[in-house]
Amino acid sequence: MTLKTQLVRQFPNCRVATAQSGAEALERSETLRAAGATPALVIADWIMPEMQGDALLMELHSRYPQMLSILLTEPDRVADLGGENLGSLVHQAGLYRFLAKPWSEADLALTVREALRRSQQEQQLTQQQEELELLRANLAASRMTERYPTERYPTERYPTEHHQTRLALQQSREQLQLTLEFTGIGAWSWHPLTHEYAWNGNMEQLLEIAPSLDNMFQVWQERMHPEDRHRVAASIQQALADQSSFSEEYRYQLLDGRMVWRWVMGQGLYSEGGLERVLGVVQDITERKETELALQQLNAELELRVQMRTQELEYQSHLLRQTKNHYQQILDAIPDLIFCKTDQSRIVYANKAFRDYAGQGFLGAGLEEFQAHADQPHINLEYINQYLKDDFAVLSTGNVLKTEEPILSQTGELRLFSTIKAPIFNSQGEALQVVGISRDITDRDRAEQALRESEARYQTLAQVSPVGIFRTNLDGDCIYANDRWCQIAGLSLAVALGQGWVSAIYPDDRARIFAEWYQAAEAGQQFQSEYRFQNVDTEQITWVLAQAIAEQDQAGNRVGHVGTITDITDCKLAEQALRRLNLELEARVEQRTLELQATAQAAEAANQAKSIFLANMSHELRTPLNAILGFSQLLNRDSALPPEQQQQVSIINRSGERLLNLINDILEMSKIEAGRVILTPSCFDLRELIISLKELFQLKASSKGLQLVTQIDAAVPPQIETDEGKLRQVLMNLLSNAIKFTQQGRVTLSLQVAPSSEANAAAVMLQFAVEDTGLGIHPDEQAALFEPFVQTQAGKASQEGTGLGLPISRQFVQLMGGTLTVESNLGQGAKFYFQIPVLPVQASDLPTSVPRRKVIGLAPDQPRYRILVAEDQPENRLFLVQLLQSVGFDVQQAGDGQAAVDLYDQWQPNLIWMDMRMPIMDGYEATRQIRASAQVTPKIIALTASAFDDERSAILAAGCDDLVCKPVTIALLFETMAEQLAVRYLYETPAEAADGAEDSNPAAEKHLAALEQMPSDWIEQMQWAARTADEELVLQLIEQLPSAQAPLACTLRELVDTMQLDQLVALVTEAEGVGVSTLD
Repeated sequence: MTLKTQLVRQFPNCRVATAQSGAEALERSETLRAAGATPALVIADWIMPEMQGDALLMELHSRYPQMLSILLTEPDRVADLGGENLGSLVHQAGLYRFLAKPWSEADLALTVREALRRSQQEQQLTQQQEELELLRANLAASRMTERYPTERYPTERYPTEHHQTRLALQQSREQLQLTLEFTGIGAWSWHPLTHEYAWNGNMEQLLEIAPSLDNMFQVWQERMHPEDRHRVAASIQQALADQSSFSEEYRYQLLDGRMVWRWVMGQGLYSEGGLERVLGVVQDITERKETELALQQLNAELELRVQMRTQELEYQSHLLRQTKNHYQQILDAIPDLIFCKTDQSRIVYANKAFRDYAGQGFLGAGLEEFQAHADQPHINLEYINQYLKDDFAVLSTGNVLKTEEPILSQTGELRLFSTIKAPIFNSQGEALQVVGISRDITDRDRAEQALRESEARYQTLAQVSPVGIFRTNLDGDCIYANDRWCQIAGLSLAVALGQGWVSAIYPDDRARIFAEWYQAAEAGQQFQSEYRFQNVDTEQITWVLAQAIAEQDQAGNRVGHVGTITDITDCKLAEQALRRLNLELEARVEQRTLELQATAQAAEAANQAKSIFLANMSHELRTPLNAILGFSQLLNRDSALPPEQQQQVSIINRSGERLLNLINDILEMSKIEAGRVILTPSCFDLRELIISLKELFQLKASSKGLQLVTQIDAAVPPQIETDEGKLRQVLMNLLSNAIKFTQQGRVTLSLQVAPSSEANAAAVMLQFAVEDTGLGIHPDEQAALFEPFVQTQAGKASQEGTGLGLPISRQFVQLMGGTLTVESNLGQGAKFYFQIPVLPVQASDLPTSVPRRKVIGLAPDQPRYRILVAEDQPENRLFLVQLLQSVGFDVQQAGDGQAAVDLYDQWQPNLIWMDMRMPIMDGYEATRQIRASAQVTPKIIALTASAFDDERSAILAAGCDDLVCKPVTIALLFETMAEQLAVRYLYETPAEAADGAEDSNPAAEKHLAALEQMPSDWIEQMQWAARTADEELVLQLIEQLPSAQAPLACTLRELVDTMQLDQLVALVTEAEGVGVSTLD
């Protein structure tokens, strides 16, 4: 419904004229004015052709100031003006109110009605003001008449002028009298000297005061409103004092109590003697004041409504901006290209996806701009012309257009889009703009093309496939079968379609196949079964393997099944033959199983026997070694022992330790084969380990003229957690072998961080490598290098070792999580390396190491500890008894477990050394009985010669507090007792140790003196043989020593046997150059 229609319906008594533009509105207003019908109200749209609505209203206001105006606009445009611009527009355009689009007819009617009412009030006010101006003029004329009466005119000099003036004044007075009577204005006069009052009849009606009243002026003031009384009196007095006119409006109370408005105006007449008379008029202005008050109230209401409407418009504008921003964000978040074009096909809006794809240059551009830049890679005039044609079709028909069109990106990439274009209409139903959305379907189009090609290939493959392919709907009706399916089933496609395929299934298989089919379909599982086809014509049986899965639409709903069948007739025949063979084979297998069971039982018995043998061997070998090493340590503690005997005891001790290492290697290999080796992680300082290994092998390497190098990468953590003992043994084996088989050059121990694939993020992979410049290893020998008791040719030639070092090392590395690998070529040295995962730790995690010192007694001020030694071997028992008694312990001994239990009951020892293998009662049972009967539980430390670490749990479970493996060292024995009893010892002082060392010097000096007697060539050969580790030559040279030098020969052989060639080199070097020329 149009604006004019609404106005005509709401205001049928008003004339409504319309104009289509600002210029036409100005022309129509001039026409109406000329006809005497100037418009009281103008309603203008802000957006108009040729002239904007605000400019039109300002122009009309400049021509017709009394004309009110209403401006139609969008809500956000008013808010965008701001307060200052809004006030300027209201003043310059005589603007009554804004009316926001879209408006309601009720809001329009109310706004127009209030505007017309205001216009009428302003017209009435103007008319009254004109009447007052006329009154002012007449009053001025009356004053002139009063000031110059007839008798005062100078008739003698100006008779003619006097007469004319008198006539004019008389005429003016008559006109004034008529005017006063006509307009209801009261006229009055007052003589200040006589206090006489005079007025016309209107005055009596206006003031309701009789002219004969003596106190008329007092009554007049009393009836005046108190708030106006002082102001009016002061104004009159001031005017009379200034000889000027006065004019005041005031409220006046009538006799009936009504309060009315009156206007008084007057002026004094003066002569040389002063004020002679006061003239004035009074007019009833009640209606005007009420109109003014109503108008003020209306203006206040209108201002309030304008303010409220402005706030409403501002809020709506804010919401509109928010909505606009919200929709803008929504549109920018849409990945499709969204745009809007004018009827000239110029893009006036594009979302972010469009701008990012096509670039900013498309905004506002038309065909001319595209033609001017046709050489750009993202502009194709052929495409653009087609876009323009589509736009024209949408605008001309007003219909929605769907199309697929290529669009170039700003980089020149061509992609295919699915575009929908729709028209945007104005209020007159005219299509002015085109809005469009384009979705990139390049990938979909390619996928569809690929799908079409795939379907074509599928059809081709299906026809040439060696397996039968079929499709069914949900009812099980066949809707497709390839040629191979028809060939296997023995049916034509026409017969197979629908339910015809069922006839090809062997009758005995149909019920089973249908049940399996529906069961798989209901469970949503793949169907797979073997069944038979029977040719309808030849009755030939064909076995098939059928597989089928459900087909689904895009919504995931099952629409049918697709499957294959494979001819497995030959397989079925082969299965039948295989079953026959299986029956025969099962009989053979059963027989062989019985044989293998017997063999397995024998192997199990052998393994059990081997474990028992190893346990016995460990006990039998370690037990005497315990006595040998124990007593040799005990003898070494005797400072009174002669130096030669101390040396001999040292030889016994070192030889025993060497024998123990050999036994340990053999037993360790046996434990590895039995799977009884376990990992014992601990925290330690890795760099200290490497340094100690270098110090250990430095002299041996130097004696052969080799350079021993250690290389540690800076990224290697200094402290780690892994099995320190096994890592040390592996590195010692590798370094020992490298030095043994290298005659010149160097041996390098390197350590670095390797890439890790460990699941534990805290673990670090370390690579250890030992590389030498020795003889190298032949490739044929590398395969057997890690086999137990197998040696290379170089190893055999050296006549050293057991061939267990590398196998044990590889097993230890595997236990730590790595693999020991060798790289070598004959004559080019060898490199052994491995990688193991370790956990970096802090230095605070490392156990506190206490230097071992020689115990010489018990510290004072502590209990006298009773120690029971339970050991069946007299030698070992004697060693422990003498050792413990030598430092001050009270010691008792028992030869078996029963004796130990009896002695405990009688003597109540503080600590028991318990051998676990004893006659009559072993250590396990003795420990359990003591624990069961003891009121005060003693400390029990197990003594075991077992080689197996897994026996530790059994020993601790029996009730032992700790265990020590034989052969035991004195230092470990004392440390263990200190841990269990908190016993405190007295230790040998450094000065005492130094005195002992000095006591041994005479023997060394004696050997040096003997060497000084040897020929220089013998000394040179001995030095060379020792440096090159040629033990065979060293032994030959020792045989050349005279019989008188037997102690020297014994000492040199001991150095060779204990692999202390570095000391031999030092001894011979010191004697070099002092020898004689011949042997005695």
